[in-house]
Amino acid sequence: MTTHHPQMAWIVFSNDTDIRYLKCLKRGFRHCYVIMSDGEKRFSIDPLAHMTEIAFHHFDAPFLLG
Repeated sequence: MTTHHPQMAWIVFSNDTDIRYLKCLKRGFRHCYVIMSDGEKRFSIDPLAHMTEIAFHHFDAPFLLG
């Protein structure tokens, strides 16, 4: 029997940027990325200026973001 876990996604906005032309954007909205979870595995997709970083994250404790 397969256990179904709901998929969740969080869109993260931040002020972090080293790119000068992004400084004209409102503070807190200069960079964004997504964190996704299927209830067991978590990964982030982070579009950077020179590449898109996809990272898998492992947490020993329950992952709560809220």
